[in-house]
Amino acid sequence: VTPVFCAVFMHELLRKLTLFPLRRLIPILLLVGFSVSLITLLTLYRSGYRKNAIDLHRTTAQHSVEVLVHLLENDRQLFERRFSLLVRPSDTGIVLITDQNGIVKYSNQRLLTGQPVDEVFDLLRLARGINRQRIEQSIDPSETSFIDSGSRQILYRPFRSDMQHGHVIYVLDLSDILYSFDRNLLSFVLPALAVVGLPLLVFGFLYMRLYHNRLNSLMETTEALSRGELDVRAELFGRDEIAALGERFNRMASKIGTLAYRDSLTGIRNRAAFEEAVQHQLQFSTPGAMIFMDLDGFKYVNETFGHNVGD
Repeated sequence: VTPVFCAVFMHELLRKLTLFPLRRLIPILLLVGFSVSLITLLTLYRSGYRKNAIDLHRTTAQHSVEVLVHLLENDRQLFERRFSLLVRPSDTGIVLITDQNGIVKYSNQRLLTGQPVDEVFDLLRLARGINRQRIEQSIDPSETSFIDSGSRQILYRPFRSDMQHGHVIYVLDLSDILYSFDRNLLSFVLPALAVVGLPLLVFGFLYMRLYHNRLNSLMETTEALSRGELDVRAELFGRDEIAALGERFNRMASKIGTLAYRDSLTGIRNRAAFEEAVQHQLQFSTPGAMIFMDLDGFKYVNETFGHNVGD
């Protein structure tokens, strides 16, 4: 049902569009087409960049989590000495290392140290439902897991050593990076697209103006033929549909001129051609001669043998 409805709707829409003249319809269609194409291109480009940026930073954060887990499980002293160098304060990531009670023991944000992890999640305004219980239930000790929360990615992995166990949590915040990209997109990509798109749009307008002028010329030629100007002909150039239409019009006009001034049976000029020739002679006072010839007996031949024989 839906394909049939769409086909009927498109058919009716196209019929409605024929009510508008081309000189108004074509510019509107060009503007709409250019705008839709531009918006679609920007949307695809933006979504592709966002995905690449999130994947890149997530991979980096995942590597950091794995390094921290390895040190916590195998070399606690090296972890204690190098922690501040491994996880420096960052605008994009907050590292939380919790103990078995869910208390933050280490963090690159010192103010968060000693806080319960659930309170830290509330402080960071993470999405509803992201808490310690969810992380502990969905944890996979063999690999780093993550929760996708739009511009924020939460990566986590458990660790276990002889001294204690807990979780390494990496809260990745990409909102500033994505906002900066959107701003740069408006500042640089849009002007670049305008430089490319506007000439194409202007070219399209100029081409459709030429197309409309040729159609208008053909319409004026047709109107002149309808007024009895049998010697008018369409101007021909190009090899497109309008040129083919003009060629057919010229052939039709020549045929109409022949039928208008010559007898269809004998090809001899008829009365209309005679009157026009006489008017020309009288207008320019050109000397000439006229021969009148009357052929009798055609009525008898037509009635006896038929019109075909008479012709």
